[in-house]
Amino acid sequence: MTEILSINNRHNFKLSLRLTLSENSDKLVFLLHGLGARNDYPHMLVMEEAFAKHGYNVVNIDTTNSNNESDKSEDGITFSGTYNEI
Repeated sequence: MTEILSINNRHNFKLSLRLTLSENSDKLVFLLHGLGARNDYPHMLVMEEAFAKHGYNVVNIDTTNSNNESDKSEDGITFSGTYNEI
């Protein structure tokens, strides 16, 4: 089962998360795309599917400024901004 959730980071920007739950799983993995990428790029979806297939609950995070569903900030994409966001 996969669903899209939204949370706010400490700067009150919306972060979009794709949560994939596996039945009876006690394993968890977080996926975070690289700078300038998106959580729905093919390689991210392949990793999400592979972890779920092996019994992991998967949280695929879409960071801000990623040209996807999360909010944008005036600072743009930076390594320190992405690091501090999570």
